[in-house]
Amino acid sequence: MEGYLKSLFGSTLFKRNYYLKDEHLMIKNLTNEVIALKYANPEFYEEVEQREKMSPTSFNNLVAVPHSLKHNAYKSFISMVINEKPMKWGNQYVNIIVLIGISETDRSTFRDVFDILIEVLSEPKNVQKLINCNDYDEFLATITNMIEI
Repeated sequence: MEGYLKSLFGSTLFKRNYYLKDEHLMIKNLTNEVIALKYANPEFYEEVEQREKMSPTSFNNLVAVPHSLKHNAYKSFISMVINEKPMKWGNQYVNIIVLIGISETDRSTFRDVFDILIEVLSEPKNVQKLINCNDYDEFLATITNMIEI
């Protein structure tokens, strides 16, 4: 499981204290990054924004999980932003942004990871532990430990 998590949560997709003006600019910058890395198709930004317009993906637990409704990423990934100070996202404030892209070939495996990840992020104490992570290695060790519990 840890190897699969490392492949999803690549160090290049981890950001600490990365603040932008609003959720739309955050989505734009994060999706541009995964498109440039050839993890997602050029339409990924529009797909994520379309999903966000349907209903903001922020929850009242300091977490937003923007994603596309399609499973057409070239490579499954999770782009993670952890901020000490919250930013406004829809009608909520969030410290953690989890941009998700899923490839068709990983669809079933990823579903299990996604369900566990959402369960982990639903616990306020887990969210606080993640907010307190200072770097990628600490984050990966913390999230891996939470998922394996």
